[in-house]
Amino acid sequence: MSKRKQHAPEFKAKVALEALKGEETVSELASRFGVHPTMIHQWKRALLEGASDVFELGGKRKPEIDEDQVKELHAKIGELAVANDFFVQKAQALGREVRRGMIEPRHPDLSVGKQCSLLSISRSSFYYAPKGESEMNLTLMRQIDEQFPLLGVAAQRLSGDGRRRSSGSGR
Repeated sequence: MSKRKQHAPEFKAKVALEALKGEETVSELASRFGVHPTMIHQWKRALLEGASDVFELGGKRKPEIDEDQVKELHAKIGELAVANDFFVQKAQALGREVRRGMIEPRHPDLSVGKQCSLLSISRSSFYYAPKGESEMNLTLMRQIDEQFPLLGVAAQRLSGDGRRRSSGSGR
């Protein structure tokens, strides 16, 4: 299987301009330049469609890349990444409630989700507000505690002589 021939843009422009001149037929141009007539038609159409772009303001040139500026920007990105890592580590050392209090919901540039991510807390925990127990449940719990003082974990841990009770699982 033969590989397709790649033609340089300069060659395509030269052939398309010759076709625009109309001095030779497309078949003659095809045999002269060694390309298929369909390709000449495509290149001619592309030249006509793109001709107005030549006269655009300033033309469409490749942007010039200033290597010094690129190096400077890469250095700045590195500095910011190191500073960001430093502050993330310091923030993680703080308690969760302190970090939760640092979030600014109306921050103009950072969403709540991004702030939560930077402070290593889940976004849902920022919005979560504990509901608490109703007054009736608290009253019932107090009454149960008064009537059965050693019910629950404390009663399970201690047996009559102060040792742990075995659960019967062989441990």
